Amino acid sequence: MSPSTLRVESSLAIALASAILAVVDSSAAGQAQPATPQAASRVDRFLGDLQRAVEGRDRRAVASMVQYPINVLVSGLQVPIRDAATMVKTYDAVFTPDLENMIAQSGVPRTGQPAPPYPIRTTPDGMVLGGGFVWIQRVGSGFKIVRITVPPTASVRALRHEPTRVTFPNGVTAQLSGLLVRRDEVQTYLLRAQQGQSLQVSITGFRGRDAVVRVFDDQKRPVDGRARGDRSWAAQLPATADYRIDVVRTAPDADPSLIYVLSVTLR
Repeated sequence: MSPSTLRVESSLAIALASAILAVVDSSAAGQAQPATPQAASRVDRFLGDLQRAVEGRDRRAVASMVQYPINVLVSGLQVPIRDAATMVKTYDAVFTPDLENMIAQSGVPRTGQPAPPYPIRTTPDGMVLGGGFVWIQRVGSGFKIVRITVPPTASVRALRHEPTRVTFPNGVTAQLSGLLVRRDEVQTYLLRAQQGQSLQVSITGFRGRDAVVRVFDDQKRPVDGRARGDRSWAAQLPATADYRIDVVRTAPDADPSLIYVLSVTLR
């Protein structure tokens, strides 16, 4: 990382901490262990409530899940927040898009299922979301958030959606649409195809290379080696398999939400 990049990130972190402190002023752990089956259901309930509140931007609901007073860690600075009213006022500075995405991608690891991007771990008195950005403790019969670290952008994985399986008759062009909000956000479509069939894929509805399409085989390898992606793709398929079509946003986060139209033809 270049010195100029470090200076920019440091400045942003200090500005964020200052913004939180301004509102606060004006408003005058041990090693984690894997979740047991018994704890998983309680964790699932709390996580589900938190994820729904974050997704709905329900600031008051999220604030009610926090134990006060709480110190929010921003780039090494401890920022105290004394009550729910202050948390509501500082919500956008604490629950940044990166932190919201981390919460959305958290889940309880289960045997035989793919690991979530941010596995939840339990501690003797609570749980940890992801890589330690959010710590939660048991309070009475429920849970409360007791520690929050605002993550730097580079620490958050790209947002991925559950794959959507598509089926349509041979020779027919299917059109699908979607919305991409963040850079590197991915929407995946699964398509069953036979060896020797021709697959054509294209995406439209936006400028330049604000999004690209990539096609992978069932071993997650680029079908023709073009891992970089483009707005259109066509090739003869080498085997009978489930093929994965990824639509990936490449435009910066600051740009408007991107609506795309995906056209798929299988012959």
